[in-house]
Formats: sequence, C-alpha cells, structure tokens
Amino acid sequence: MTTISKTTTSKKRTKRTDTGSISASTVDLGGLLTRFAEPLERELRRAIPTSERSSLYTMLAYHLGWVDAGGRSIEGQRGKQLRPTLLLLAAEAAGGDPAVAMPAAASVELLHNFSLIHDDIQDRSEERHGRRVVWSIWGVAQAINAGDAMHAAAARSALRCAETGAPAEVVLEVAALVDECCLRLVEGQYSDLEFERRDDVTPDDYLAMVDGKTGALLATCIEIGALLGGGAAKRDEWRSFGRHLGRAFQIVDDVLGVWGDQAVTGKPAADDVVKGKRALPFLMALQRLPAGEAARLRELYNLPTRDAAAVAEAIDLMDRSGARRVAEESARAHLAEALRALDATGARAQGGDELRALARFVVARDR
Repeated sequence: MTTISKTTTSKKRTKRTDTGSISASTVDLGGLLTRFAEPLERELRRAIPTSERSSLYTMLAYHLGWVDAGGRSIEGQRGKQLRPTLLLLAAEAAGGDPAVAMPAAASVELLHNFSLIHDDIQDRSEERHGRRVVWSIWGVAQAINAGDAMHAAAARSALRCAETGAPAEVVLEVAALVDECCLRLVEGQYSDLEFERRDDVTPDDYLAMVDGKTGALLATCIEIGALLGGGAAKRDEWRSFGRHLGRAFQIVDDVLGVWGDQAVTGKPAADDVVKGKRALPFLMALQRLPAGEAARLRELYNLPTRDAAAVAEAIDLMDRSGARRVAEESARAHLAEALRALDATGARAQGGDELRALARFVVARDR
C-alpha cells in the first residue's frame, strides 16, 4: 500500500495507464495534497474566532493543531486535508476557479473536524495520532461545546463563497448541501453505534451506514466543488463519484482497523476489533466461515470487553475466512465505479487527472 513519505512526495512525471487515467504511484501525491495548504489554512483561521473572544476557541485551535493545551502556538502537523482538496480539485475539473470555492473547502474541513470531536467522545478514544483529544483534556461537556462551535463555524464559512465570487443562488445551494451532509453524517454515526448492539447487521446495512458516515461528506465535497466550478449539469455523476469513493475510503479504513500497523496509522492496533465494531471484515467473515467458527466470532464480539487473546482469536478467524481479501476487492470495485462516474462528468484534465490520482491513493493508502 502507498503512504505519503519523502519518497512518494518527490517530483515525478505523470504518465497515463492503458485506460487513460493517471496512476497514483506516478503523481506527486505529497505536492498534490499540499497544493492548496496555505490558502486553505488562512481560510480555516479566518473561520475560527480567537481565544480573546472566548477560551472556547482554544479547544478548537487545539484540535486543529494550532496551539497546545495551554493555548500556546505550536507548529502542529497538518492532516491530509483530503476532503477540501477533493472539493477544490472538483471545482477546477468542472471548469471553475478553486479560489472561489476556498471558503466551502474550509467549511467541509471544519464539518469533518466537528464529527471527529464528537466521535472521540462517543468512542471514548483518548488519543488521535499520538495526541490527546479534546474531551480527554477539557472533559466531555466542554468537548461537546467545542464540536458544536466547530459545526457552526463550518456552516458560516460556506456562506462566505458569496464574497469570493460565487452567485447567490449557488451559495444558497452550497449552504443547504452542508446542512444536509451534517444530517447524513449524524445518521451514519447513529447507525454505526447502533450496530455495536445488534447481531443482525448485514453488509447491505453496513454500506447504507457508510453512505451516511463517510460517503455523504466525500460526495458533498465533490458536488459542492462541481457546483461552484460550473458543473451543475452533471451533478448526479459528480455525486456518484464521491459516493463510491466514500465507500472505498471507509472499506479501506475498516481493513486498517483490523490489520493496520499502529506505527503508521497512529491508532491503537486492531482498534475496531477491540471495540467490537461491526465493520465489513467482521460481516464478511460471518458469511464465509463455517457455522461453528462464525458463532465463535460473534461470541467474541459480544464480550463486554476483549483482551489480547480474544482480539488475536477474532483476527485469526477473520484471516481464515479470507475477509481481508474480499474487503479489499470490494474497495477496488467501488474505486472502479467512482472512476467511471468521474469519466462521465467530462472533467477537465486540469483537476480531473489529480482527482483520479487521489481516488487511487484512497484505496492504496496505509493510514
């Protein structure tokens, strides 16, 4: 699998595959994911009030990696910022100016971070990428306030596209999409948590949940970018690209949640197994194992807690079922559907080629 490192971020000439699309292994992925970093950072900082207004915003700045827990400025490590990059590239590929879409890109990044703050509370995760999360420092109640404030900042940022040149009717549509996306995110998170208490979850149930929890945000990023870039005539195709990309992204996340390398992912080893998440590898294993072994896997996941021995046994059962291979094949199938949808949009080479490369990276990543 591909990771962004000093070797993968070196300048490379792009070349096309037999199907006419760019391979993720031959594009400067590191440069692509940082191409918009500086203007996006300025827009994000513009969207978040300062701690002089209220110390509430220290929590938001901390979560975003701008300050330490005491409010002192630090050189934080940026995330991949995949979602705003997809939005800006979609705007460009649809024929528009990414600068017009920059406030919307900040909006979706803030919306994503709102969901992370609340997810950390609900999952009782104390660290993210080796750093304490907001609730573990300021407590659950104040972390909820921080997440709510991040959501409000996201909604407000989307409206600023009116100041960067977007037509008023498009800005209104963008704002509506941001709010609808938030509803879909919460619906998906509700289902994800509910699945932990159920024994009748199917792969179809899982994919419906993914379309909310992960697919909704990626599809919204792509659709918003296309609208701001002038691609409204093909919005269904743009959204289909994002939806299938979201499915591929979450399936890869779930594979990493069982088999990912902790040193690379920054998350506890086999975290999904420890938490008993009914993710795709678990569901596929149940379908493929003999009845007795499937019952044993279900029993392990129904334990109140899973010690190291139980986690190892559960992973061994999933290994024997071939669930990892099937899940990875499913991710690749959704990638293929995403790329077909992108081709149907008539995306321009400038932006479109980079979208193809990022889509391949989503499936090839190891974190």
